[in-house]
Amino acid sequence: MYDLHATTGGDTLLICCMTDDHLLNTIRSLASKIQAAVEVLTSPKLDDPLIAVFQPNFSKAAMQEKAKENLEFMHERLQPYVMEAALRGLEITLLLQSTYGRSASVPMRSSRLLEAHTDIEIDSIFPVK
Repeated sequence: MYDLHATTGGDTLLICCMTDDHLLNTIRSLASKIQAAVEVLTSPKLDDPLIAVFQPNFSKAAMQEKAKENLEFMHERLQPYVMEAALRGLEITLLLQSTYGRSASVPMRSSRLLEAHTDIEIDSIFPVK
């Protein structure tokens, strides 16, 4: 809403001043980055032994940690754009459901709210397809 958006050209403007098309394109871009991070976190392809042959410095753990950091950053960055889209009545529900791979609540693993919140694994939020 009142957060700043930086354009690819280096200019900045308020998110609330973006055109609908620009706003939707930004949401799509952030959603695709979230999906890419989820793919790294959930992909069994990272266990392929050929990766180590062709990329000896490859570390699955390091790559997944970076993906988790990117996921958290992009998720946080997406929120003011989603709020602005909601205020304008723009339809982004299907895009968000596809991005997050769900359309219902994530089941809790504990009756204690704080424990349930902190022990949720990434796989339960973004189920492996």
